[in-house]
Amino acid sequence: MKFWAREVKSGQQYEAKILEGFYLNITHVSLGEVDEESKEFCLVHIIVNGKKLVVAALDRMWLPSEFVNVVCFKNFHISHTLSKGSVYLYGTLEELEESPKKGV
Repeated sequence: MKFWAREVKSGQQYEAKILEGFYLNITHVSLGEVDEESKEFCLVHIIVNGKKLVVAALDRMWLPSEFVNVVCFKNFHISHTLSKGSVYLYGTLEELEESPKKGV
């Protein structure tokens, strides 16, 4: 098991490449520095197999971080809706005991 963390800046997308025999378990998503005046709501989503899935909904005042349990066996993209600022994702990269037949 290895610790995994990424920063995704506004307007950018991160491509996660999962090596064969491994899977990624994203466990925490949080906002980085956001303008104090901002009332912007942030959706964090992954795109896998052409499908866009929301994994977290963050707000600077009420919910700046969220615990999640997203397990990915395939390559995917991560993006968010903030116009200014970054989102941080944390989790673990783990080795499979056996290959999955299905999964995200």
